[in-house]
Amino acid sequence: MKLEWLFLTIAPCDAAEPWQLGFQDAATPMMQGIIDLHHDIFFFLILILVFVSRILVRALWHFHYQKNPIPQRIVHGTTIEILRTIFPSIIPMFIAIPSFALLYSMDEVVVDPAMTIKAIGHQWYRTYEYSDYNSSDEQSLTFDSYTIPEDDLELGQSRLLEVDNRVVVPAKTHLRIIVTPADVPHSWAVPSLGVKCDAVPGRLNQISISVQREGVYYGQCSEICGTNHAFTPIVVEAVPSKDYGSRVSNQLIPQTGGASSSHPGNPVVPPIDQGLHGEVKQDEVWGVWTHLREFGEFTIPTPKESTVLQPAVLETPRDGGPFTRGATPQAPPQQTSPSLVEGAAKVATDEAAAGCAQACSEGLIQRAAHCPDCFWDCVAGSCCLFCS
Repeated sequence: MKLEWLFLTIAPCDAAEPWQLGFQDAATPMMQGIIDLHHDIFFFLILILVFVSRILVRALWHFHYQKNPIPQRIVHGTTIEILRTIFPSIIPMFIAIPSFALLYSMDEVVVDPAMTIKAIGHQWYRTYEYSDYNSSDEQSLTFDSYTIPEDDLELGQSRLLEVDNRVVVPAKTHLRIIVTPADVPHSWAVPSLGVKCDAVPGRLNQISISVQREGVYYGQCSEICGTNHAFTPIVVEAVPSKDYGSRVSNQLIPQTGGASSSHPGNPVVPPIDQGLHGEVKQDEVWGVWTHLREFGEFTIPTPKESTVLQPAVLETPRDGGPFTRGATPQAPPQQTSPSLVEGAAKVATDEAAAGCAQACSEGLIQRAAHCPDCFWDCVAGSCCLFCS
């Protein structure tokens, strides 16, 4: 029974346990690299410990005052001095090279992540924003994550580690986490993911992760942030890509009158079109959308469809202009009088931005086309200085 207890304390896990002696189980390549580097460095440390201990014991044994009442005076030894200079120089090289390789690989940023999550630290809770998911009012999905009080814990839940709203992410997918605080410095740390990112006021720090297996991973704030620093846990739940959409709909989208998100509505879910090495196939992705249709709350986007931003339309005509709500601005005319173009260029050159607008409103420039950015009428594509 005691051997089994000892094995459980040494065995890897996804959350801290009492008397734990080893690392938590690695769930990302970064954490696996940290564990491998630890084992490699630990091997050299054992060699150094054995070598130094042997020399120390040998010196105490052979140079004891009873065996050697008259100590020998050794001035120097060329061989030993060369060895003790070379070996201490070689060992740090074996430690430094893999350490720098891992360090720089951890700082690499994925150019095109499948999704981005913003983690905002507060005293003493966290706010998560899924910027890739928009509700009907064009707001990102946002929810707060509070620790569950000890009196409200269910059987099997960890004390000071469980939260009311978990961060749900798809497994085997490139993720980008943007970390920042709203008040004092915080830190977003999850040991199983090999992540510890400081949240510094006024700065945005980002990390790239790819969770390789499904599971629930626990972390905590690693920066002293005030009285309740110990009560700001982090819970990340990785689910299969095919089940990710349903988890988002069940957990991140609030029910009527719910409080898990501050932006209710119909979210537009972008497709997750890449995994760790782009291995998520299109049929698997559309399997997610087929599953989402059952909930009737998602708008299914067309893959690889480019989004064309339409210019805003005025509610009422400006200065007698022809544009009203729902009307489409007409294209600029193909031909314009040369004198008209020269006059527009002269005014745009000599006048400042306000002067150009005033000249346009006073009729110094004849209206021939509509500028979609600032709503001033311009000539042959030569907009006023507000948008040029």
